[in-house]
Amino acid sequence: MSGLVITDVEMVTEFLPSQWHARTLDGRPVYIRYKYGQLSVNIGPGGGTIDDAVDAPCWYDKQVADDHDDISIDDVCRLTGISIVT
Repeated sequence: MSGLVITDVEMVTEFLPSQWHARTLDGRPVYIRYKYGQLSVNIGPGGGTIDDAVDAPCWYDKQVADDHDDISIDDVCRLTGISIVT
């Protein structure tokens, strides 16, 4: 996976699950979630809300660790190939 560029990244929960809301450069909502080593990224439709992204099919969904720790957005980007622009 690579090539997804996001902006307006906001961490909404820090611990179990770690969650972020963001937008793609073309305005689609992005929901990122990490819990118990499972990392998922959902991308909603253009003009959609974060709820649309939560309900969207996973763009990335993988068990990346065997722990209950949190994860940084930098690690999310490294694992998924996502880039962040400000």
